[in-house]
Amino acid sequence: MKRILALASSVALALAVLTPTAASAHTPFTLLETDTTAAVGPLIADGTVTFAVKASFKKAGDTKGFRATYKKGDQVNVEYLVADKKPDRSIRAAALPTLTVTSPSGKISTLKLSKGKKYYEKGTKTKYLVLSKFMAVAEEGTFSFDITATGKATMTVSLGKNYGVKGKISRIATDN
Repeated sequence: MKRILALASSVALALAVLTPTAASAHTPFTLLETDTTAAVGPLIADGTVTFAVKASFKKAGDTKGFRATYKKGDQVNVEYLVADKKPDRSIRAAALPTLTVTSPSGKISTLKLSKGKKYYEKGTKTKYLVLSKFMAVAEEGTFSFDITATGKATMTVSLGKNYGVKGKISRIATDN
């Protein structure tokens, strides 16, 4: 009986250590006002690692962007999300920012928005609506993600499916 209890305790401890937690959620970061294009925005070192990139816009015509690096054959996983709360969920699709993905060879894909599917992100305890998904097999190199506002709005770009890995983000140094 003692052996069974000892074994059960060992299994419970192992499961507690190995079970995914908030640390395995998307790594959140927010695009800054200075991140006006992918070329000057932050660079995600590995696009397969999970990130939640938040972008807020004050008016139509505002732009933001970032980049992510992939190895040939990696899976590119991108989701366009809005928070499942007012006012975000009330904005018409035509009034939401446009997300354009450009591959290293210059192939451009603009995500088409549809009615949102509900998604709960456990790590940040945030309810989202997934309005679009983009998946592709990666070319070697850096993909650009450019977002253009059509009005005041906030949205999130979800990247990657490699949970449990801490991603690296770098920014171009400026003289400011």
